[in-house]
Amino acid sequence: MTTTAPSRTETNQPAPHRIYGIRSVRGDMTSHNGFKWPESGEVTAPDWNDRAECGGGLHFLRQGDNLPGTWYAECDGGKILVISTDCAVVNIGGKAKCERCRVEYCGDMIGACAFLASLEIGSGWYRGTATAGDGGTATAGDDGTVLIKWHDGNRLRIKAGYIGENGMKPNVPYRVDNDGNFVEVAK
Repeated sequence: MTTTAPSRTETNQPAPHRIYGIRSVRGDMTSHNGFKWPESGEVTAPDWNDRAECGGGLHFLRQGDNLPGTWYAECDGGKILVISTDCAVVNIGGKAKCERCRVEYCGDMIGACAFLASLEIGSGWYRGTATAGDGGTATAGDDGTVLIKWHDGNRLRIKAGYIGENGMKPNVPYRVDNDGNFVEVAK
């Protein structure tokens, strides 16, 4: 299994307007109900429907979603896939599904994390919360929360910001200035 991120090439540059996520598969590349995933490339759900329920799509965890019970153990030969999609995504109670996607990475969790980091799409995942200490920066994804500790001259405070409100944008790093305001940080 791959344990390091592939080098940056044209093929692993983040695509604008794509949603990235992860999922696990068994060692034989199958998931629930025996659906067989490719190790790379495009895949389409043969049973697609847009109902917010399990079944009828390609299921994955968006950035920030966490359902550890759904992971097949790597020690049993399971693999982690990083997928991306540009089609509509249906949220289903902590996970998501789509009609079609592209498998961008297949390997172990360490390699999946390294691959995602190589894309530089931000540490904030969908609905995630990002935190930073005094003087630090934080980034969050769609509908996420940014929390940054800062000192107002008298005491430490925590500034909270919500992506999508007051001009805060997803996957943009922020810091807090001396007046307690969020400021975008150039990448």
